[in-house]
Amino acid sequence: MVNRKFIEERYGKEKKKSIFFYLRKKRLYQLFNKFIKDTNIKILDIACGSGDISSDMSSNGFKVFGCDGSFNALKHVPFSSVLCNLEDEFPFKHNAFDVVIASEIIEHIIDTDKFI
Repeated sequence: MVNRKFIEERYGKEKKKSIFFYLRKKRLYQLFNKFIKDTNIKILDIACGSGDISSDMSSNGFKVFGCDGSFNALKHVPFSSVLCNLEDEFPFKHNAFDVVIASEIIEHIIDTDKFI
């Protein structure tokens, strides 16, 4: 079970981002620039948080959609997003997205087989 209080408190206050955050963001953006040339593809960022990782892709024309379990986090997302608990259900139609990003979340999922 996900700790809802922890998730909401995490985004309830400003926090300093580590160098690892910026390295992950840069690496992901470099992968998209190298391998994905069509900005018309639909990207789902699972557990998008406040949208920091995918915001560059969104601002460069990619169609990004996010989902997260934190209402506080989603208030800051600069692209379309929805509040959801992926441990309960997947609120999207099959094949609705061309690319799915699930960065830094698998360690927080209890039933990883169901998630995958």
